[in-house]
Amino acid sequence: PGGTTTSSSASFCYAYRSCLAYHRSSNTFKHYDSAKPHNRAVARALAGAAAPLVRGRHAGQGNNSDSNCSNMLPGLVEVDMPQQQNGNDCGMYVLAVTKALCDSLAQSKAAAAAEGGDAAVWELSEQQEANLLQVITHTAVVNMRDEILRIIDSLVAESA
Repeated sequence: PGGTTTSSSASFCYAYRSCLAYHRSSNTFKHYDSAKPHNRAVARALAGAAAPLVRGRHAGQGNNSDSNCSNMLPGLVEVDMPQQQNGNDCGMYVLAVTKALCDSLAQSKAAAAAEGGDAAVWELSEQQEANLLQVITHTAVVNMRDEILRIIDSLVAESA
């Protein structure tokens, strides 16, 4: 997760969070922002700063022997995702996106391992991403917040 912008108005200060993930097999940074366009410039800057670190490392080019590939800078895609309904759920949406991405990665690795394939490469197809985004709803975010609060309450109760 990355990307934070801060804006202030009168005595209020809002920090918006979004998720920027690098997808190696497509050599693309994907920006998941539930409060578009607040972090677009920050995502561009972060992707630009990180680009030299991932240049040419997309799937199938592990040794970077292809000079054309090794010079390819990753692209940046603004993912069309559900938008938050208030000004304070961006962090919860980042958690929801991160969980969905990790769940997708775990499922892909398990499926590849079961089929005897390469579990090291994660292919996130457009259909998989669409399915992933369908689980990120306002209701799912509210449920995640409630679960996190229950966990915190139980940990506090255990330590008392």
